[in-house]
Amino acid sequence: STDQDDISNKFIHLTNSSIQKHNVNHVQAQSVKAGGGGGGGSKVSLAYLRKRLAEAQLSWPEMWGRIVQVVLKTLYCVQDVIPSHPNSFELFGFDVLIDAD
Repeated sequence: STDQDDISNKFIHLTNSSIQKHNVNHVQAQSVKAGGGGGGGSKVSLAYLRKRLAEAQLSWPEMWGRIVQVVLKTLYCVQDVIPSHPNSFELFGFDVLIDAD
């Protein structure tokens, strides 16, 4: 938001559900909380995302390919600074924002 009234709202630009759950105004759809994967909140299932893309006549394979490229290129750029732990592994999470372009 560019509204000056929102400048003190620490939640306005954050999409991370771990942070948003502390926002008293956060709306999380019951179907998402129950694992139904419907719309609402800050998380949706991949099946729901595919359905919504199909409704908008957008190609799931193309979108997924672009997401995979973002993840791979990001990890490639930082591979030299990720420490090697032979007996363990790390999980990296990616938040992907999808816009009209």
